[in-house]
Amino acid sequence: MGGREDFSRTFCSPSGVTSIPMSAPQTIAELLAALPEEERIILTLHYLRGKQASEIADLLAVPERSVSAVIESGKRRITGQLGL
Repeated sequence: MGGREDFSRTFCSPSGVTSIPMSAPQTIAELLAALPEEERIILTLHYLRGKQASEIADLLAVPERSVSAVIESGKRRITGQLGL
C-alpha cells in the first residue's frame, strides 16, 4: 500500500473514489472482490472481522478519519449495488 498521502487522496476525495459499474457482480463476496485493494481490506476487516475503525487505522498505519470515510462510502456503494 502507498503512504498516508496516497491513501487519503484515494479514499477521501470525491474524485478518488472508484465506482462499481452497473454490470457489477451481485453477491457480497463478489462486490468486495471487485473493490480496489485498500478499500476491500478495510471493509473486510470492519464487516467480516469485526474491527473498529481505530483498530484498522492502527493496523494499516493510516488516519482513523480516512478509515471511517472508506467504511461509510463502501457501505453506501455496496448497499446501493444490492438495491438495499
